[in-house]
Amino acid sequence: MEPAGCFTAPAFATFTALVAGLVTNTARGTVTGMLTAAGLARTWPHDRAHAFFSRQKNLYAIDEAMAAPAILRPALQEKGGWQRLHRFAAVAAHATIWAAEDALGLKQSVLTHQIKRLEHDLGGQLLIRARRGRPMKLTPFGAEVVSAIARVKP
Repeated sequence: MEPAGCFTAPAFATFTALVAGLVTNTARGTVTGMLTAAGLARTWPHDRAHAFFSRQKNLYAIDEAMAAPAILRPALQEKGGWQRLHRFAAVAAHATIWAAEDALGLKQSVLTHQIKRLEHDLGGQLLIRARRGRPMKLTPFGAEVVSAIARVKP
């Protein structure tokens, strides 16, 4: 079989062996069961198999980030990027971060930190913070980001 997509030849061989182990394993589909059924239990450490699948998930995340609108990609380079983006979009629907805190069940400090991280990652201010008696407002850049998030919705 030829390697496909994001696999190198050795990774593809490992993947096919583990899948064969998963298919032939009649017990629960655990990593240990796959290794045993594939005949790799004595040669492959358990944590190496977990690391293998973790790297494959990371490659999927990279592909997913590259398919996202360009404006969002810088925020998707790190773990939790989509979560931060969706939280920002949810916060933007409220008059204040305090109101968003109540609605989302997250502390104001967490939301503020995540928005600041997005502003850093994306390279621009997203919100004009609320002042006494005035609601917070999206900046034009923030509105573009919210629009891009709404188009993707992973």
